[in-house]
Amino acid sequence: MGSVREHRGSSIAVAVAAAAIATAGCAPDGPAPPTASGPDGTTRTAESTRTGTATGRGTSPSDGTEAGGGSGTLVRAMAPFGDCDAFLYHVKTEAAERVGPYGLHPGGAYWGYDEPADEGDDGDAMDDSAAEEPASAPATDAAGDGGGGDGEIAGTNVQELGVDEADIVKTDGERLIAIDGNTLRHVDIADVDPIVTDAMSLGEGWDYELFLHDGRALVLGNGGSFEHTPVDETFDAEADFAGDTSMPIGSQWLPAAELIEIDLSDPSDLRVVATLQIEGSYLSARQVGDTVRLALSTSPQELPWVAPQSRAGEELATETNREVIARSTYADWTPSFRLTTDDGSTSGDLIRCDRINHPADFSGFDVVSVVDVDLAEGLAAFVSDDTVGVLASGDSIYSSLDRFYVATSRWLAPERFTDDMAVVGFDESFTSLHAFEFVADEPARYLASGTVQGQLLNQFSLDEHRGFLRVLTTHGENWDTGEPSETVLTVLEEQGDRLVAVGEVGGLGRGEQLYSARLLGDVGFAVTFRQVDPFYVLDLSDPTAPAVTGELKIPGFSTYLHPLDENRVLGVGQSATDQGQTTGLKVSIFDVSDPARPLETAQWTMPYGWSPAEYDHHAFQIVGSTVLLPVYDGEFGRYGAVALDVSDGVREIGWIEHDAEVGSAMPAECRTIEASVWPEDSEPFWIAQEMPVHLCSSDAIVPGDCERYPAEEMVFWGEETAMREALDRIDASESDIISWCYPRYDDGEEIVRIVVVDGVIYSVSRRTIQATSLDTLTPLAATAL
Repeated sequence: MGSVREHRGSSIAVAVAAAAIATAGCAPDGPAPPTASGPDGTTRTAESTRTGTATGRGTSPSDGTEAGGGSGTLVRAMAPFGDCDAFLYHVKTEAAERVGPYGLHPGGAYWGYDEPADEGDDGDAMDDSAAEEPASAPATDAAGDGGGGDGEIAGTNVQELGVDEADIVKTDGERLIAIDGNTLRHVDIADVDPIVTDAMSLGEGWDYELFLHDGRALVLGNGGSFEHTPVDETFDAEADFAGDTSMPIGSQWLPAAELIEIDLSDPSDLRVVATLQIEGSYLSARQVGDTVRLALSTSPQELPWVAPQSRAGEELATETNREVIARSTYADWTPSFRLTTDDGSTSGDLIRCDRINHPADFSGFDVVSVVDVDLAEGLAAFVSDDTVGVLASGDSIYSSLDRFYVATSRWLAPERFTDDMAVVGFDESFTSLHAFEFVADEPARYLASGTVQGQLLNQFSLDEHRGFLRVLTTHGENWDTGEPSETVLTVLEEQGDRLVAVGEVGGLGRGEQLYSARLLGDVGFAVTFRQVDPFYVLDLSDPTAPAVTGELKIPGFSTYLHPLDENRVLGVGQSATDQGQTTGLKVSIFDVSDPARPLETAQWTMPYGWSPAEYDHHAFQIVGSTVLLPVYDGEFGRYGAVALDVSDGVREIGWIEHDAEVGSAMPAECRTIEASVWPEDSEPFWIAQEMPVHLCSSDAIVPGDCERYPAEEMVFWGEETAMREALDRIDASESDIISWCYPRYDDGEEIVRIVVVDGVIYSVSRRTIQATSLDTLTPLAATAL
């Protein structure tokens, strides 16, 4: 895929951040004073509080001072740029101060954060974040209401009921859509037996995932291309590069988010009806009703920087790069889009100038973009004017029913790097949070911002309840005995244009790292670990005084927590020795009926085992009181899925395993080609010594992890004339493909997802989809993907 732009001189909750800067129409030649409103420059500092121990109750703010050792919450509101002149003045002025002989460093910006200023902050890097689900909420997706009993669907395991998340497998009860790498497959499950009806390539991107809605699939992923950065022809090359001390930086990677809309109305002939490409990287997305809201991050990538050929050229290269900045236009700093439909293509700037918000303190040149797609209307109805952006780097999103939060990274000043580029001072990390309003059928609107000390663990570190945003962060390092790490819960309230800390409790897991969290209504749970697993129970009923009410120390840790009912929480993680050495997969049941005395009442272990659900909650499935968990059994060397009854304790009730022979089967449209057909000095000849090589028609659906190449390309896998003669001998046409599958191992098929439809379990691996009875765990049917 090429560059998106040509080079130029109960309701809802979901929105996001990104990194690049977009807007409409203005492109002055050089910095000029802003002509419209921007930040007022005033300092706003929120009150914050802390408690010294993990067993006390937090207190509400009183004196307005920074909390020493707590979250250190600092607040600075954001403001929109009034016009393109104001935007350009801002980025050119900041860039001129920071540019060096190699431009603005990888990605157009430094990584991380600045030293926290007295007047405000903008956060530190953290992992992906998203919404939270109510206690005992069933797994669900856009197609079903969860539960998984007869007549019901248990689809994607999500965090907040009613807010669907993109994933690699989706079902509506009649069909199952599965993505493996860059291949999408349509599987008919209307009559229980899974039947693959069609498959299609999604292109050369990666990290593809999808939503399924009313006979359409919306696929989201990342792609991009290498492109040569053109040199501004107005530069005097002889003068600027005299002595060969500097030269233009050549090809660079230009990332682009990809949205692909696929018509599923004819299961045997899937058809792409529209694509949307946006400069930047896709972060995450959520769906509520007909609306998908996604976040992407864009960095200015196409400025024609030069680089020195020696130290003698560094000063000249820096001055030349300042000239690049002075001559830059709005298009050089902002993301654009290209929409392609059956009616043709349109392109333009993604965000209007007045829809980009920026912090009062400099936070980088990236733009976090929040983009809406109406699935009922399709990509053809995409309106770029509805996009809103934040001028800051971004990693994470969280969505409640009426608010969308973007978590952004803090800018790292050059002095924060040592000579060997090692970052110092990570104990001073910060996370900024920006709140946007979501109203049905209206674009997102920026509301307020706040900053807390520390880093988020993942999407479960955030939760909103009754208008209060609860945030779990960890700061410090667990190996630092002088200032050991600790986890802090901060409660933020929206007050005007600020997210103000109104309550806090700290001291969780001193010297340890946060491994999992779940914040649910008036109660919360957190797990930290170094050698033992402190399981904490949090009382969140009073937002001004959150408290740790109970703590349980046991060997091992949980990396995913799932509420079973109001008194029980299930944990998936690893068992460990008293010295902290992990020993295998562990599923725990915690009794939290007495918040002051949490108990581990049951556990199930698999020595040397692990589960993808430990790090990906979409791999976890629960139907009623039956947990379905993809696993690897390291003791016996086998992949599969275990079924656990958690109605009273935790008890293994069965095992699901895919038949390797099914996954190895080649379709009827393929035939085996003997090794003797190929020239002895060709690659196919040697491949055929180890595994069968097949000639397949172009529409053949081969197993998911098999190699496949157009027959016409095989002429380059050996001496061209001999290879053409070999292809003629097997009557290979240009549209045919050559395919081979790598040898199977005895450990079987790794199951990556499980969904349940009308009492039938559908387990999906790379090569196979299998139907199994939920009641008896008896295999019903299987087919190769």
